[in-house]
Amino acid sequence: FDYNMKPLPPEKGKISQAHTSGVFLEKPGLLKEALRRSEEWNQVIPGSYGQKVETSRVTTLEKSLLKLKEDQEAEARYRDRMIV
Repeated sequence: FDYNMKPLPPEKGKISQAHTSGVFLEKPGLLKEALRRSEEWNQVIPGSYGQKVETSRVTTLEKSLLKLKEDQEAEARYRDRMIV
């Protein structure tokens, strides 16, 4: 099959079954649909079908800054409730 999933004829001199084109391997359009769905999954779900998912390490300083930010946001929400 080529990149557009069209069957390719066998090369000259290669042995193949007579009167076959490769279309018999699938129901028309079934493989194309499966590849399209697979590509959709790859775009929507990171890590699906062997996709590499980049993980980043968070340093102690970054963890501390994230915790400080969360604490400040929680304190701000608490102050807002007390004022109302």
